[in-house]
Amino acid sequence: TFLGVFILVWLELFSVRESLFVMIPLLTGLVLTFGLMVALGMNLNLFNVVMIPALLGMGVDNGVHMYTRWKEYRGDSRRASSELFMPLFLCTFTTMLGYAGMIFVSHPGLRSIGWLAFLGMMMLWGTSALLLPGLLEHYMKRRMGWAGSAGASPAGFSSGTDAGHGVIAPVQEVSVSAKKAAPAKKAAPAKKKRSTD
Repeated sequence: TFLGVFILVWLELFSVRESLFVMIPLLTGLVLTFGLMVALGMNLNLFNVVMIPALLGMGVDNGVHMYTRWKEYRGDSRRASSELFMPLFLCTFTTMLGYAGMIFVSHPGLRSIGWLAFLGMMMLWGTSALLLPGLLEHYMKRRMGWAGSAGASPAGFSSGTDAGHGVIAPVQEVSVSAKKAAPAKKAAPAKKKRSTD
């Protein structure tokens, strides 16, 4: 399932690097979910294991939205995060509430599904809304440092891609004053016509 989700993301972004950025919060959220299950004494069983593919399918959405909006804002992770924080939270929270109803049933298998879905969606939202913007901010600062050492200006970003990877790259500004205007050619003096007697 994880490989299938990765292929679908790659088909949308056409970049392995961008796809990895989107998949990092998904993978990290699952690891945190399993760690929290161990800390709470929960185990995987034949019932709640079916939630893992569902978490992969639902959890990747947050990363896709965050990364694409970051690209639209040309590397401004703070603006992208502040704009998507509440929408992603509300979407995830309503899904969590839907599965949380299964926590109060008497059947232990269905109850484990509710707990795994509730904890998993919470961890996936946290990694997409908090971890991914931080990673993108760190990545952009490193690129700005490399661009500065190479002589590029950090004032703007191009709308294109860098080396075919689809990641926004800094633009090297060209000073208009550096361009020397070509000297204007002097007009040749007009020839005087000889007067005829």
